[in-house]
Amino acid sequence: MQIIPSSAVCGHRYQPGRAVVGASCGCGTYAVGVCAECGRGVCGDHSHAGDVRTCTDCDTVERERVLREAERFRTESHDRVIAALTEVPDPLERLLRVAWYLVRATALSERTGASDEDLHVVVPELDGGTWETTEVADWFLDRAAEQGLEPPDRLSLGVKRFSWTRALAGHAGSYYEPGPSRPAWRLPGASTHERVDDQLRTHRLDAYVLPDAQVVAPAGGGHHVTRHGWEYEWFITSVEPTELTLEGLGALADLLGYSVDQPEVPELAHLRIQRSAV
Repeated sequence: MQIIPSSAVCGHRYQPGRAVVGASCGCGTYAVGVCAECGRGVCGDHSHAGDVRTCTDCDTVERERVLREAERFRTESHDRVIAALTEVPDPLERLLRVAWYLVRATALSERTGASDEDLHVVVPELDGGTWETTEVADWFLDRAAEQGLEPPDRLSLGVKRFSWTRALAGHAGSYYEPGPSRPAWRLPGASTHERVDDQLRTHRLDAYVLPDAQVVAPAGGGHHVTRHGWEYEWFITSVEPTELTLEGLGALADLLGYSVDQPEVPELAHLRIQRSAV
């Protein structure tokens, strides 16, 4: 038995190479790719792969550039809003409009640049930085009358009663029932007066604007057990004068339809997120 060698062309082309060490990241780990911005080899921990792979250094440079541009954009947009508000001729209308803007911009203050200083820029007529609530209420009622707006709420004061029948039946003899009521504009949480609840949390009281321009807040109240000894109804039993907060002024502006164009806020969601090494 004899082995007869034979050979043939495989039909494929190849080029002999030499052994090389793969590129590595700056941290010493073998690279998984190169940064599309700077061309350096990067590992998975020090790069981000979106549409293209970029290193964390280039991500940081891009992020800082976009944030600087966003800051410039928001400042210019906010300044345009404040400049437009200063052109409103009526100082009380200016006050309500800027209050509306500041109340709604508070949650976005870091993004809009809004601050309480804008209040004094728009309304330099403020005496000592405060407003006269009764004057504001009187002005508001005139504007509401011009628009044909009627008070949508009523302020009802509960009246305390005593029933021997209830007492002899084993129930609380004292109870409250609805008493005289007046039309009112109710502004939730708009009073400068506060109360502390059973969990020691502080809450601002509601404010009521009455047709005679009085602005009041609840000063006292009582519960009335209405059914089965556990269902309660709360009655306001007395009120006292109060001042309106900035939120209260914003609520009045809402009722009059005094909205303000919000400044444009740049969206930053498209920024590449840096990945830190583990």
